[in-house]
Amino acid sequence: MEEKIEVGQKKARKNSPKKRTKLVYPFELRLKAVKLHLEKGISRDVISRELGVGESSVSNWVKAYREKGEDGLRTQPRGPRPGQNKLGEPVTARILELKKAEPSWGVKRIAQVLRADEQ
Repeated sequence: MEEKIEVGQKKARKNSPKKRTKLVYPFELRLKAVKLHLEKGISRDVISRELGVGESSVSNWVKAYREKGEDGLRTQPRGPRPGQNKLGEPVTARILELKKAEPSWGVKRIAQVLRADEQ
């Protein structure tokens, strides 16, 4: 029997992870927030409400500015650097070998086999 849902309600999905996206604020906004706090003495709470950013973001920006100056407020590249592999060549080769031999295997099964190979 199906569950009835009233108009305007959404049915919650079980085990559906919420994807969080990281907002990237412009350098100028970050610098403005830091200067308002450090030079004008305005509280982080007031700055966050006025600029529409999280208070923790303002705190992180102030910390980064104190540690690295304006360079600390610039957007840093995320993820591995180009040409930098997280896995060594032998591990990558073994993964490709397993996937070629067993195309239906997914990440979990391949990881299990790799762990078993270590032992």
